[in-house]
Amino acid sequence: MISNSKLKPCPFCGDSVNIMYNSALNVFHVYHDNEECKFNEFEIDGYYANSLKEAYDIWNTRSTN
Repeated sequence: MISNSKLKPCPFCGDSVNIMYNSALNVFHVYHDNEECKFNEFEIDGYYANSLKEAYDIWNTRSTN
């Protein structure tokens, strides 16, 4: 299992995030518990990520934060 310490934080509030896979929907959910943040859940479609590591790489690929 990949440690969530390797994930970049939420770009909106800075909180740490987690990723889990939903096999029924074939999506990876990126989420955190800060309900005040306008972003508290993001989905990465299984079409783009075939593994948890690929989902981590997609989440961490952004220009800032």
